[in-house]
Amino acid sequence: MSTIDDAVVGWNGTPPARFVADWAADRQGGHGRLLLQQVLRRHEDAGAARAAIAEEVARLGRAHPGLHVSATAEHGDAEATLRHAAGRSRMLVLGVRARTDSAPSAGRAFAIRVAALAQGPVVVVPDRAPTPGDRVVVGVDGTESSIAAALIAAEEAERLGQPLEIVHGWWDSAGWDALPPYEPRTIHVLEAAHRAVLDECADEVVRRLPSCRPVRTLVHAPADEAVAEAGRSASLVVLGRHAGMIAVPALLGTAARSLLRHAAVPTMVVGPLRVPRLRDARPARERVDSVG
Repeated sequence: MSTIDDAVVGWNGTPPARFVADWAADRQGGHGRLLLQQVLRRHEDAGAARAAIAEEVARLGRAHPGLHVSATAEHGDAEATLRHAAGRSRMLVLGVRARTDSAPSAGRAFAIRVAALAQGPVVVVPDRAPTPGDRVVVGVDGTESSIAAALIAAEEAERLGQPLEIVHGWWDSAGWDALPPYEPRTIHVLEAAHRAVLDECADEVVRRLPSCRPVRTLVHAPADEAVAEAGRSASLVVLGRHAGMIAVPALLGTAARSLLRHAAVPTMVVGPLRVPRLRDARPARERVDSVG
């Protein structure tokens, strides 16, 4: 699997868009291609927009001499245009406003829709980054999309020169408080099953990228809470996106949607890769249900 060296940034000429463009250019480390893609409304002047975006291309080119920076501004549907510009092989980078309240903004709702339907990786970047992170965090559940996320997270960690932390959160959807007390042996069996899910993902990363030595974190908590807590001090959080003929909201999954709504650090969503299946790549819940 090759590192993703080309990126598309959703551009609208605002200071937050400039922040996101800088993030994307810094990530590429002075190589590859970066496209600033602006989608105009009907009443907006394409000529004026292209002149303004050319100044940003020049600024980024001066700051990153080895990076090939280009731009385009066109009228059209924003979601479809951005997805088409990125395709399967380029990373799509979208900016959102940093927020602390619980209600998702229109910008975040837009980013979530694009992330659900895009063919390639999508990174959602808040416009005010917290203290620089010290690791890359990826959430896994044993599915092919989470294995793909773990592999790409490992490459991003190597790119940043930071450790990789692989997190698997497990929790019973019926609510632990409403259930009779489990016998100690039952708890241990469930934990061992979830540990196997985590280890299988981590072992696959090490098999494909032998230089990677990930930290393995098993948390007895809902998946979104487990990854959010680990991601507070991360440079990047990576999540998997499902594939197949299912409803659009389900493509991201409950945990991914929750994390994107409240993300305070750059968060990447990736889909399954065309790689051989693991020995047993069933979702964690299915595997745990088969225990005993």
